[in-house]
Amino acid sequence: MGQRGQLRYSIGLLAGVLVLLAACAPFDATTPMPTTTPGQTATPLPVPPAGDYAYVWGGNIWLRLGISPAVQITTLGLSDTVATWGPLVWSPGHARIAFVLRDPPLAQGDPSITPAQGTGSLYILDVSSHALVPVRNGSAPVLVPLMGRHLAWIDDRTLLYTSAGGVYQLTLNAQPTITPVSGPQFVWEIAVRGDTLYYSAVPDALTSGTGTAELDRLTLSSGATSRVATLGPVTLPSTSCPGFVCPADLATPYIPYGWDVSAQGTTIVYQSTAPAAPPLPPTVTATTTPVAAPTVSTPSATAVATATAPAPGATITTPTSTPTPSTPGTSTGALFVIAGDAAPRALPLAGLTLPNPATLALAPDGASFVTTSVPTRLDPDSASAAPILFSLQGAAPRAFIAGPTGVIDGEVSWAPDGSAFTLLDQPLANAVTSTSAITYPINGTAAPYVMLVNAITFTWG
Repeated sequence: MGQRGQLRYSIGLLAGVLVLLAACAPFDATTPMPTTTPGQTATPLPVPPAGDYAYVWGGNIWLRLGISPAVQITTLGLSDTVATWGPLVWSPGHARIAFVLRDPPLAQGDPSITPAQGTGSLYILDVSSHALVPVRNGSAPVLVPLMGRHLAWIDDRTLLYTSAGGVYQLTLNAQPTITPVSGPQFVWEIAVRGDTLYYSAVPDALTSGTGTAELDRLTLSSGATSRVATLGPVTLPSTSCPGFVCPADLATPYIPYGWDVSAQGTTIVYQSTAPAAPPLPPTVTATTTPVAAPTVSTPSATAVATATAPAPGATITTPTSTPTPSTPGTSTGALFVIAGDAAPRALPLAGLTLPNPATLALAPDGASFVTTSVPTRLDPDSASAAPILFSLQGAAPRAFIAGPTGVIDGEVSWAPDGSAFTLLDQPLANAVTSTSAITYPINGTAAPYVMLVNAITFTWG
């Protein structure tokens, strides 16, 4: 074991504002208000599901806990057109939120000609104290890809993250440490379910050329690994980029195949161009080699700005377009599901076209999942797509309407009770103004509704 240093938290660092004037709050649907037109009776707006959620608005992080109104808990006041935010990821007990941010000089990162390989600095936000802490490995910021699923909590004090194609464990104890997880290499996305780490990777990767992506799993307690499925071919970063800027991180492959695992780890869905492959025999890997412990520094005072008070909120709106099958782009392979120990089976698409690439997100009960396109705000070249709900209990796929602009961000977030999911609607690729968080009820015939306006990212807890 190498020497472990201490992660120094500044409890008061960037402490959030607890009480805000109503005029300084973003419009949301937490407290519905009736709307009327002349000659009509007031109609109450949809009531969002109960539960915690977090979002970015006005360059700051806001939280709603339970059914209380959302409050601003950071005072960064970053520019919506300059700062790039990754998803906000709640810890299991909702004690902390991890996220990736790029906005030099406050938050370092690497832009890339390949949007998926752009990186930012890793931050940890304490929900109770509102302390916001940049994580550092020695004196250097920990850089993590902005687009995709690269942060996964094991518990409220243990976070796994990907960086430069590897997986690392950040432990927030009395003497916090960063430790590499042995085994996974050339990793793209990760998810933790119980004692198991799931990850997409290209194990046959070199520094350039092509490889075959697969979905693998690692038992954290024993180090045993196995393959879950073969996803399909990928093109790896090239060290020769004539006329372009090479990706800053040549060890991180972009794997354009969506996948997800249910909360209990009993159901797996994935997108693939390859036939289902049997799992490999387990192998054992060690997980005890440490790297330099992280330290935390306070960002320069000049890099922290006070949020500008926005104009009062707008009127809630409901998309009115007619539901039609989604045709966002070229389909990549097919969808497969693995339930328990059963063999993978293909899901019927019923004439619908899958996004390419796609985002997949299972409902909390694992009985259905949503597929849509990857985030357009992080990859302007991706094809936007209205969400499609796939049932794993025999019902036909359901194509939802797109938002008012038809451009949907692919960070799918399910309400805790599974009654609805939320996506972001954007007016233009790579634009962040006039963005709406749209909630889609999945039961009955209720129409999607705007839950927040001008939100940059949104995540249910």
